[in-house]
Amino acid sequence: MACRQSHQLNEAVDYYQAALQIRRKARNRYGEAWLLNLLGTVYFDGHKVNDAYVHLKQSVDLCRDLGYAELISDPTTNLCAISRQLGRLDEAIGLGRRALAAYRGAGDRYGEADALGVLCEAHLELGQLDLAASLAEESLAITHELDNRLLEGWVLIRRGKIQHACGEIDQALVSYHRSATIHRRVGDRSREAEVLDATGTAYQALGREEEAVAFHRQSVAIHRDLGDRWNTAVALNHLATGLREAGAIEQTRSSWQEALPLLAEFNDPKSIALRISIEAALSELHSASTSFD
Repeated sequence: MACRQSHQLNEAVDYYQAALQIRRKARNRYGEAWLLNLLGTVYFDGHKVNDAYVHLKQSVDLCRDLGYAELISDPTTNLCAISRQLGRLDEAIGLGRRALAAYRGAGDRYGEADALGVLCEAHLELGQLDLAASLAEESLAITHELDNRLLEGWVLIRRGKIQHACGEIDQALVSYHRSATIHRRVGDRSREAEVLDATGTAYQALGREEEAVAFHRQSVAIHRDLGDRWNTAVALNHLATGLREAGAIEQTRSSWQEALPLLAEFNDPKSIALRISIEAALSELHSASTSFD
């Protein structure tokens, strides 16, 4: 999706909401289901996770109840991704498997690769690394078959995170480099920034704090320029961690202090957990500086 700037998000929501009302007044249930999916993905882009879940579930339920087999796979895949964000991993895996089966039944190779990529993320969060890696490789093979560079770049981010979790940091950096190159060439700055942040985290794992900080700074700058408050906060948190390891305590404090208000508008479990973690880290910094004084 490409609506991560706040003004674009609001404009897209207003547009699709108006279109949805028109479809409902006309009793166009197919159009209603289609627009509910679009609204859900726009909310997902803005990390409005709860709103995304509501709209995507309505789309899936409507498609199922009315027998729209040709339409149900996309909202099911998107609902899988949202369920993972909400920590509902069993639900996410069930949805992902249903979407995967539907795409395979329809011979939709792009959809199959997409569903495999979303599924691998859920298995990664469950710590099922071998299965996650297998799904990522299967998805990546389809992107090569389709010669779809943008989808390849997306899957490479996922493969890099799995490699990182397996302790294969050098291989993760190769995947991240390939992904960043693809997204830079196609002009997807948001995905490029996501890869740069992941690259910084990999360098932190290698103890190369200076390089880590440089990549995190690039990520923060792009997300900030795009007006993407959620991902700016995430990248700032990673930057602060790298700066702390490098001994730059005041810059660490500044980064975390900038991140906190950016998270205020988000009330999903991951946002709440990140906010609590940053508050605790700032408190620890304050206690350490007070003890030193």
